[in-house]
Amino acid sequence: MVIFHLWPNRLPGGYHGVDVFFVISGYLVLAASLVAVLIWVPRMLWQQFVRDVWKPAIDAKVPIVALRDNPEGGRTPESDPNICLVKVGAEGVDTCALSRQESVDSLFDPYEEAAKRAGRKRAFHLDMTRWYCDDEVCPTVIGGANVYRDSNHVTITYARTLAPYFRQALTRAGLLD
Repeated sequence: MVIFHLWPNRLPGGYHGVDVFFVISGYLVLAASLVAVLIWVPRMLWQQFVRDVWKPAIDAKVPIVALRDNPEGGRTPESDPNICLVKVGAEGVDTCALSRQESVDSLFDPYEEAAKRAGRKRAFHLDMTRWYCDDEVCPTVIGGANVYRDSNHVTITYARTLAPYFRQALTRAGLLD
């Protein structure tokens, strides 16, 4: 953008730099805002925010189903379970397991408390962690299926294996027959 303003004839079409600048700066501002909200806003405010977002649906008697997030492998390539699986092969899948403490238990879940405060007949919190983890680890391969597509998304194959358990939980909550 600066080069275009200093030497416009050297960079034809440089006005596109303005668009790129705004897209990148908008992304950075959004990312910084999200980090600030997630880190600095006290948990009670975050839970209140969730309940405020849910309020129109609850007032309309639409049930809310809040699903606890799946275990997270982290945000670096080194923490991606699939990169580990490629390195160790089928014989070493156990070494790629995620620590339950780091990938689930230490992470804040605003939906659980928000659902409790909203009331049992209005909001339901479903925690599927037992289908991902035991008391210590969250394996990256379960029943022969790769669990993670990347460090924080599950594969379609594993999601399909969870479907009956998800349906069972929704039925127990009174949301399905």
